[in-house]
Amino acid sequence: MKSTNLAAAGALTFMFLSGILAMLPASSAVTTVNIAIPAGAGTPESGWASGSTTLDGFSPLSVTVVIGVNNSVTWTNDDTVFHTVTVHSGGPTSTSGGSTASALADSGQLTQGKTFSYTFTTAGTYTITCDYHAWMIGTVTVDAASTTTTTPEFPVALLGVILFAVVALVLIAAPKVRPLGPKPAPV
Repeated sequence: MKSTNLAAAGALTFMFLSGILAMLPASSAVTTVNIAIPAGAGTPESGWASGSTTLDGFSPLSVTVVIGVNNSVTWTNDDTVFHTVTVHSGGPTSTSGGSTASALADSGQLTQGKTFSYTFTTAGTYTITCDYHAWMIGTVTVDAASTTTTTPEFPVALLGVILFAVVALVLIAAPKVRPLGPKPAPV
């Protein structure tokens, strides 16, 4: 009888802790967005003229990130020539291979295989350029973190914990409760 009560108490403890863990929010891992500077990005497309852009400079050319979710961006130079990654505030203001908007960050010279990372903290549109190659113009759009969340009126996990607690309580207490009323006559 005691081993049954001990097993029931252990089961109750396990169910209670499992229910508590189920109610904890899932971890919100911040992820990084990766952008490549592909092989050949240092060579303009045939027919390129000053004032035009090419899609070969950054891959992808344009990304959208969300603050607190994936607002860190890493650029990797997969090309055999040197490149830079310069982050400018504001959208493209020039089509001559750069932006007249202020530079927020600059990678310096990136050799093949090197990376540069930048974490965006303010919503807006940012122009990304290479100081060596006028045709390399990309865009990062940064959205503000969502402030709305949908929470059920009564968390389902809490309902599960209550249900387990009641069942465990019945299993533990039932053997100890004596029936009410007169004792049955001995046979």
